[in-house]
Amino acid sequence: MRIKGSRRAVALCVLGLTVLFGSCHQQEQHTLVPKDWSTVSISLSQGWCQLSCPTYSFTIRGNGEIEYEGMMGVPVLGRRTGLVPRETVAALLKEFEKANFMSLDNRFQCDHSNLYVTLSMDGKTKTVTTCGVTTEETPEPSAAQVAQAKHLDKNWKAWLAYSHLPHTGVAMLGTERWTKCGRACTAAVRLRSQHLWVGEDAVLDAVQGKLPEAVSSMGVDSYALIEAGYDVNYADKEGITPLMAATEKNDSKLARNLLECGARPTEIDKLGRTALDRVGRPEMRDVFRWYGNVSAAPSGD
Repeated sequence: MRIKGSRRAVALCVLGLTVLFGSCHQQEQHTLVPKDWSTVSISLSQGWCQLSCPTYSFTIRGNGEIEYEGMMGVPVLGRRTGLVPRETVAALLKEFEKANFMSLDNRFQCDHSNLYVTLSMDGKTKTVTTCGVTTEETPEPSAAQVAQAKHLDKNWKAWLAYSHLPHTGVAMLGTERWTKCGRACTAAVRLRSQHLWVGEDAVLDAVQGKLPEAVSSMGVDSYALIEAGYDVNYADKEGITPLMAATEKNDSKLARNLLECGARPTEIDKLGRTALDRVGRPEMRDVFRWYGNVSAAPSGD
């Protein structure tokens, strides 16, 4: 009887452990694994505020296709497309799962920067609108902030995870190349958004040393303006472009930067001369060898 009793106890113990570990296993299972990847769509929109706050949106599909549109306050305006591996989309879905995204309540809207995040998958769609959460990197909260969050919101852990989600998503997908730039570049973006002091001729003005002092004092120069998305092929009434001006100054570093950012070496001024016709020093000819025909005779030493 004792043997039977012992066997029964062991069997019950094994059954209990099986149920326990089975339960733990179920809790560890990922809930945001799509049945149909073609239904997956993650969208983020930021902005719609006054003055120069970054305003843009992007959508990532289950197959890794990215669609971006920059509207205001970002270096790259207009539409762009990109592609990431499906593994990146799966990793991003895990970040949404950490934030318990599908169970979050909507936050209040505000009169400055709003952030809209939408996840669609397998026929279900969830949108969360927040105020005060941005795609900038969010610092870890202090103990006092955590205590306040615990007091105000029973779902505070999920919201804490969500506060990092927009920045994580932007970093994982590589869309920062369209939305962010350095300090001087950011100043140039704001100037354009507010229509102050500079126009689309700003790159040419900077190369020729004609930028207003109020702009130069902010650290804005040719490189910042190029990074901020100003027109690198703008031509003045004489047909002079930034690349022509940089070539005449024998500034090979600036000429290389302009060419890398889309400056066209075959643009023609009113006298029928191109930037190539202005090539002088050997180092400048080396720059143009990578981007165009340098068969024109050098005009300098």
